[in-house]
Parts: sequence; structure tokens; C-alpha cells
Amino acid sequence: MLPLRPRNVLPLAAVALLAAGCTGTTPAAHQSPARSTRPAGLHSGSSGSSDSSGQPRSAPSSTSASGSPTPTPSPAAAQPCPASQLDVSLSSGGAAAGSSYTRLVFTNTGASQCTLTGFPGVSLVQHQGGAPIGAPADRLGPSRSVTLAPGASARSALQIVDAQNFPTDRCGQTPAKGVVVYPPNETASVFLPDDLLGCADQSVQILHVQAVRAAS
Repeated sequence: MLPLRPRNVLPLAAVALLAAGCTGTTPAAHQSPARSTRPAGLHSGSSGSSDSSGQPRSAPSSTSASGSPTPTPSPAAAQPCPASQLDVSLSSGGAAAGSSYTRLVFTNTGASQCTLTGFPGVSLVQHQGGAPIGAPADRLGPSRSVTLAPGASARSALQIVDAQNFPTDRCGQTPAKGVVVYPPNETASVFLPDDLLGCADQSVQILHVQAVRAAS
């Protein structure tokens, strides 16, 4: 006869499976390994931060107190050249048609750049410190502006009409020992010696000057 098996007795393997199902656990062989929720490359000691998507946040740009980007300061504009920062000299330019031509040369002797704008003032004088002879130079052509780096020069053309072109009784010919030159927009003058002949009559115009321009 076959041995009798008690009713409602389950095999041990089935009992184990039922027990696992009741407790809500999975045998160790079937459990998934724990996963880290921290994005790769970030550590607990890192100073970086991330947004809700897990992407690193970029550092904010530099701004002013008002929230606007801080502007980059622009270089300071060149200041007008004072007479004390200029070396002024005469350079011969030849003669033609009853006139002599010369160049007034302005050289920046300072340590910083400066600007010359417009026309120099020019008058004939009998001697250094003497009173002007006749009319000062009138201005020819358009005004210009020149920025001079340290050591750079600008020039201005000066025309001197021969006083002998005019009747003696009208001109009042008067010997001159030089010219007084005022750099553009300056009240300080420079005396430049030269043997010249001027006209004492203010109505006779023998001096003509052009605006400063860069020396070639």
C-alpha cells in the first residue's frame, strides 16, 4: 500500500514563496541594487549647485548694485596742449610770388598726449617783449584738431607777404626781429627770433596762417 500524505500540506518551496509574498519582500537574489540620486560628478563637499533638472547652475555675471552689468571705463580724453608742454620752432618753407613761407612746428614735450585745435596767433614784433607791429595774422582754411603723442609734432603754415609790395606811405615799413606765437587756444606766447620787415599800418595784411595739422 502507498503511504498516506496529510491533506492541505504544501511543499516547502511553495511555503517559502507564499511567505515572501505576504511580507512584501523579494528574495535577496532578485533585489535591485540601490541607486544614488546625486548627479555624477557632484560630491557632498562641492560648492556647485544644481537646479531641479539636476543640471549644474552657472555662476552669475558681475553686475552693479542696480542689477545692470558693470560698464568698462573708457580711456580719458586727451587734454588741450598747454604752452608749457610745447616746443615751438620755425622751419623754412621757401619763397614765391612776393611772399615767404615758413612752418610753425609744435612738439609735445610732455609725458602724456594732448590736443591742438584750430589756429595759432602770430604777430611781428620789433624785439622780444616788444609791442606787435601791424595787424596779427589772419586765418586761412578750415579749423583742424590734432592729437599729439609724447614727442609728436604738428605744424602750421605761415605766409609772410613782402612789405615792399605795398607803397611806403601806406605800409609804414618797420623792421622786425621776430614773431610772437600763441599756440591754439592759449594766452601764453613764445618769441621766435627772425629778421623780417613788417607794415605798421593795421589795414595792411601781410601775415596769413593756416590751422595746425599733423606733421608729415
